[in-house]
Amino acid sequence: ADKKPGASGRVFAITEGQAVNTSEHHATIDCRSYQVMFSDIRAPKFIYHGSLPGKSMQIISALQARTLLSHGCEGFLATIHDTTPEVLSIHDQPIVSEFPDVFLDELPGIPPVREIGFNIELIPGVEPISKAPYRMAPVELKELKDQLQELL
Repeated sequence: ADKKPGASGRVFAITEGQAVNTSEHHATIDCRSYQVMFSDIRAPKFIYHGSLPGKSMQIISALQARTLLSHGCEGFLATIHDTTPEVLSIHDQPIVSEFPDVFLDELPGIPPVREIGFNIELIPGVEPISKAPYRMAPVELKELKDQLQELL
């Protein structure tokens, strides 16, 4: 009886029966490194490197592949990678395109020096609440007082 192994995340799993069927093609499946190694004695050794998890692709089931192959279709293992480097521009971001007046092409320069220091006064005239930052053990408090007296 073919039992499917459990899967979590993106796992490519085959049944025990499907693994036996690969023996006629001298294929070794290495699930950990996403590789299928073909070592047919009539042809040179070939290693198919599968795609890493997280890459989007269209996958057909083993049943769909078996049906297509049984109807005379040819099967190929192929992975296509785009090798052109992806250069992103700030203008590719939708929010930047929406507000072009906020996101300038070049900065006008360093902000001018201001005469007035900037501060935010929440309620006029209110001062910070005075409270002890934390409690100390009596021995530590005595040691701190001694060190302060030495410094004075």
